[in-house]
Amino acid sequence: MLEDKCSAVKPCVPGLILPVWGDPIAHPPSFATKILKAAVYLVAMMYLFLGVSIVADRFMAAIEVITSQERELTIVNANGEPTIVLVRIWNETVSNLTLMALGSSAPEILLSVIEIFANNFEAGDLGPGTIVGSAAFNLFCIVAICIAVIPSGESRRIERNDVFWVTVVWSTFAYVWLYLILCVFSPNIVELTWLIDTHPVWVDVSWPGEKSTAINLHVDNPDQKSGEMLLDGAEDHKQALIDPNIVAFQEHRSRFIRNFQQMRLEHPDLPLKQIGRMATFKSLAEAPKSRAFRRVEATRQLTAACTPTKRLQSASSIDYGNDEDRIEPLITSDRTSAVKISFKPSHYICAEDVGILKLYVKCDRSAVQIPNIVTVNYYSVPGSAKEHEDFEPCRGSITFAPDQDYQEIHIKIVDNDVYEFDEEFYVRLTTPKAIVATNTSEEVPAELGTASEALIIIVDDDHGGHFGFGSQVYRVNENEGYFT
Repeated sequence: MLEDKCSAVKPCVPGLILPVWGDPIAHPPSFATKILKAAVYLVAMMYLFLGVSIVADRFMAAIEVITSQERELTIVNANGEPTIVLVRIWNETVSNLTLMALGSSAPEILLSVIEIFANNFEAGDLGPGTIVGSAAFNLFCIVAICIAVIPSGESRRIERNDVFWVTVVWSTFAYVWLYLILCVFSPNIVELTWLIDTHPVWVDVSWPGEKSTAINLHVDNPDQKSGEMLLDGAEDHKQALIDPNIVAFQEHRSRFIRNFQQMRLEHPDLPLKQIGRMATFKSLAEAPKSRAFRRVEATRQLTAACTPTKRLQSASSIDYGNDEDRIEPLITSDRTSAVKISFKPSHYICAEDVGILKLYVKCDRSAVQIPNIVTVNYYSVPGSAKEHEDFEPCRGSITFAPDQDYQEIHIKIVDNDVYEFDEEFYVRLTTPKAIVATNTSEEVPAELGTASEALIIIVDDDHGGHFGFGSQVYRVNENEGYFT
């Protein structure tokens, strides 16, 4: 017959910060003392958790900066004109499996690391529980909440089935692999070699899966014409065909135009500047967000700090104080050893009766110390706004003297009495050239910046007409029959 016995009482040991406050075995504390100590320990633990969350917040923000690094890519559109776009250096799947995963689990990892060092590299009561508990919470609670919060009558679908199945298989295999390591291969010992052998394989399997899907999406798209994008090199050309960030560049501009037109219909009496700010913020809010962004957003909401969304909202409500309504997109600045020419800003909103619209072109010479003279060509490209009907086409060149940083391009907007929807057209810069001011035969490197194309939205000022009754009161006989 087996006799069950309770394990011996484990005495408390001094913590890293708070002491035990006496010998609980020799002098058992009273109930009131236990309540007081528990309250102090609880407040201290919450304070430490808050500190860990702040450190993790900073860590996630740093990871977001690293994984959001972009590079310039020159593409040639269907009309044969070169366009510079920004594409991400980090692949989304690779960043999610490496730095993003590290950052999103930073609090658990930090707590486990602290305990490992305190216990002389032996697992304690907290370390393994934080990792396994976080994984269990993500697997059960997060999935359940995501399913439960979907409104009735709506549905959600998985956007990337291949990435989903790779994640499912490897997540399930991770638990099996962990069991094999701790119970079969090296009982109760975790070695760094297991991570080095396993994690790169996971990344290598996931990354080609995403790339193959992107290639299939490009091939299956009937609207994509062969040779629509031609790049400076064959490798960049291949990257452009399969990189979804190039498509996202055009989608962001289309999203802004669509949101601006929608805001105009919903708020016809608001000033153009305010509508432009609202459209900018809505476009930023609708853009896809990374795991780091969501993690930082949640942490700062819990601590009543300024969230990234609030920062974007304040950034999109800047008053530029000029005659034209200008919306400055959030573009990452780049520094190279060349003169940069770009629009500043690159989004303009004007009424149809503005007459002459002024576009501002900036010449950034911060990377070149030699006094130089810069010239750049420009031309207009029709969109939904047509040449001569909505604006006068323009083509020419502008020159920056050594002491000039800004130049203007004047475009005539045609005012008519026809009611029409808001329309847009574009002005592009091309062929930048810089020469030394004291020696015109010597050239200086010059290139276009990221904002080498300006978007101009023309807001119609003609009224669409009024609908109403001829009179507020009509008198009609009861036997009239039909009344018009």
